Amino acid sequence: ISTTSTSAMNISTGDAGLVKFNGGIAFSQTNTSATGATATGTTLSHFETGTWTPAATGGGSIAGTSIAYAGQYTRIGNLVTVWFTITAAAQDLVIASYVGLAGLPFTVAKSGTGWYSTEDVDAERGGEMKASSTVLYLGPGGSGSATNSIAGCVTYRV
Repeated sequence: ISTTSTSAMNISTGDAGLVKFNGGIAFSQTNTSATGATATGTTLSHFETGTWTPAATGGGSIAGTSIAYAGQYTRIGNLVTVWFTITAAAQDLVIASYVGLAGLPFTVAKSGTGWYSTEDVDAERGGEMKASSTVLYLGPGGSGSATNSIAGCVTYRV
């Protein structure tokens, strides 16, 4: 096992014993598809997790008292899954018309769609969402008198 920067694998105690694969992790070339589909790639070349900070953008708006935004993501290969939460200090969070959450951690190559949900006192008031470019667009949802948080998750291709 080599510790040079040009080796295919690197085990180093300086990196807390992490194993590094400079060219990615290659999996078996054996076709394991139940339908006989042909694999076009068997090397995992990217894995990453982190946080992102959604920021309201676009023509719509998110209304509420002392709104806070938070987000996390995981990227495996060319797929990114992002999670977000929007919270308000009072139960008055509402998206009246389509609004964007800018700051997706990677640019969208193939759009992903999903549904977000709300934490309401008396009813479910979620809405649709779609990832495009570096923005996650949210459709109308929430309530000006009962919603204190909105959360969602979407996976898209980079």
